[in-house]
Amino acid sequence: MATPSWYPDPMHRHELRWWDGASWTAHVNDHGTPSEDPLFGSDPGHPAWSPPTVAASTATHPEPITTLSATAPAAVHGRRSAVVVGGIVASVAIGVGVLLATRDGDGTTSLGDATTMPVPTSVAPRNTALASSTTATTATTTTATTTTVVEQVITTPETSAATTTTIAPPATYTSTQLVAALSQRSGVPSTWQKQRNGVKNPTAYSSGAACNGPNEPARALDANSVGQAYGPSYHLPNGGAFGVDAFSFETTADAEAFLSASTTQANACVSKRVTHRVSEMDLDMMISPSFDRATWTLTDGAMARTAAADGSDHAVLVSRSIGHVMKWNADTYGYRSIELTRYERHGAVVLVFWRWGNNHHQGFGNYEPSWDFSPTDAELVKNVRLVRSGVLAALG
Repeated sequence: MATPSWYPDPMHRHELRWWDGASWTAHVNDHGTPSEDPLFGSDPGHPAWSPPTVAASTATHPEPITTLSATAPAAVHGRRSAVVVGGIVASVAIGVGVLLATRDGDGTTSLGDATTMPVPTSVAPRNTALASSTTATTATTTTATTTTVVEQVITTPETSAATTTTIAPPATYTSTQLVAALSQRSGVPSTWQKQRNGVKNPTAYSSGAACNGPNEPARALDANSVGQAYGPSYHLPNGGAFGVDAFSFETTADAEAFLSASTTQANACVSKRVTHRVSEMDLDMMISPSFDRATWTLTDGAMARTAAADGSDHAVLVSRSIGHVMKWNADTYGYRSIELTRYERHGAVVLVFWRWGNNHHQGFGNYEPSWDFSPTDAELVKNVRLVRSGVLAALG
């Protein structure tokens, strides 16, 4: 892909995206209609899916991306509480609620190939002794009548006195301590509506997260996590949801291994979307129980990249787009979920901040434009800065 041209959108939000020979650009094209959509949204005042018009390109369109089918999980396991914003679907004359989608997840990419974030060199030994010693040599001379003791003492200079240097291990926390820190209200605006309380030791699942891979508790446990917690989640006034979770490790190397695993997993479906199926009973998008026998088809695409540290030791941003389609009788329902997740390592603790929204709804008779929300990078960072210091202060 060294040649500048139109290629299938690696984020799967559009039919095509322009590759300028060095990187993906904001220029996109859907069925011959050009527009702009930044790869990672940056302006909170202009959602990424409300693009202005750009000049048409004469570049040749490549063949479309082939969808990769993956083994369907037994269920999508709830991580976030849902907020009902729906009403009545006219076409089926029953109540339908569109909820904030369930999230279970939860490096620089190279042309859509999966990349693994490098793990830094091992941390230094926790205790290093720099020992200096004093040596005493005693000579004894004995005669029949007299005993003379000659003692020779060899000493080191005062500046070389015995010393011990100790490198303190990184602070670790239990799941209970993490929940307490995440639940503090410092920096949380009063206009944020809490959806869910903190949860310690959240359940680990092997599927349902980014690229239909294991969720964050599972990845954390694989990296020897000693504490796991989901914090409270909030519905924000301008739409969508926000929350912060935390995972504690014994060493910074283990924390880095968790970041690396999260990066590798997200980049596994950059160039090829992963498709899997989830029952409505598990996804729980509809109010009426008559839909419980229906099945949603999810098409998952994600991308991870190194982000500005912004006060952390290491930060990674994952952008995820999940298309949802459900056919029921003669009706088709659909929407797209957009999730931005920022992983921050602070010593041996990883804080996971996320911003979530749904958009592109179709088939819902009671659809309202206010249901649509697309998070942006800049807004996520703004939210993170509001609550991060309070969480870190609570952790001590």
